[in-house]
Amino acid sequence: MKGMDDSGFIRLKLDRRAFLKHASSASLAGLALPLASCIGDETSKLEFDGTIAGSAMVRTINRPILIPWSDNTVRILNTTSALPLAYVSLGLRRVYVENMVRDQVIGLLNAHVSVSTGLWRIPLPGDRPEQPLVPGDTSREFEVAAIWDWDPKADPTEGDFRIMAGAGIRTNIHFSCQPISGKEEWYSAGPWSIDQCDPSLDGACREDFQQVGEGIRYTDRNCSSPGETVGFLTWVCGGPPIDLVTVPRPE
Repeated sequence: MKGMDDSGFIRLKLDRRAFLKHASSASLAGLALPLASCIGDETSKLEFDGTIAGSAMVRTINRPILIPWSDNTVRILNTTSALPLAYVSLGLRRVYVENMVRDQVIGLLNAHVSVSTGLWRIPLPGDRPEQPLVPGDTSREFEVAAIWDWDPKADPTEGDFRIMAGAGIRTNIHFSCQPISGKEEWYSAGPWSIDQCDPSLDGACREDFQQVGEGIRYTDRNCSSPGETVGFLTWVCGGPPIDLVTVPRPE
């Protein structure tokens, strides 16, 4: 569904000067810390009160904005007007980047730049660190464009990823019988716990557009009739989601 803002959860308007100031801080921080460590290793378990060990920043989504994605998947939409430092589009085979932080972004993405073609060869999610980036591997080669050419209203492709200025915080998702845009359908899903990037914080974090789990679709407003299973997608920072149902609580 076109015409919706790209994902993120804090509406943060950045002009060019503010963006570059934030980007510079984020890229330097990103080079010092692994991007996958969005909130740190202490966040693998939940405390009894639902907060994250080692972090007071927890966000809860219980009334999400839902939009159709495919026949059996739904997108959880969070809006932001913050530009990413870089956006890797698998559908367009293109990486969008702000030129003034280009070198830092190359390091953050572990990209190899072809001298002859100018294409960026970028590891994909799931690639092993030692896996070589072979010239001619079109699945990992991307044209380069300015971040200002990126359309934040365009739908992402599953597997797209981006580098955001900011830091990751824990987001708990759990909702019941919520409507979806444009259809007479209602959905229940969760509980899940994921990390998402907060662009108001310093640092840099990587987010991947991926499935986070399955829920139930209903055709009656009260969600009382039998439903069917559907998948949910959204932006996730630093690894796969944690299912709250199976996460052990500390003694």
